[in-house]
Amino acid sequence: VVGQCSDSSVVLIHSSPKGVMINGTYTRSGSKISEAVTLATKYMRTYFPSWYAKYPECAKGSYYLTSFGRMRWHLTANSVMTDSEGLRNMNAAQVLRSIFA
Repeated sequence: VVGQCSDSSVVLIHSSPKGVMINGTYTRSGSKISEAVTLATKYMRTYFPSWYAKYPECAKGSYYLTSFGRMRWHLTANSVMTDSEGLRNMNAAQVLRSIFA
């Protein structure tokens, strides 16, 4: 998961049989018009235009918000991983801007 949006949708990066994709989920209430889908479409269209032309669907259903296994990293002073950029406290739009800046 890249991050959550204010409407409860989530931007995610995943690999399916098609390949690596940036997608957005519907909102928790099931609305197909979500901030995450808008962001995913924008970034796929801008940074991966040939891949977007081949696979223009950037939406994933709200089941991606409930049917998953979750793993979290602990980010304490003695952790293997750190978060020097503060990504953990950013929303999806902020993380994408940081990655593609």
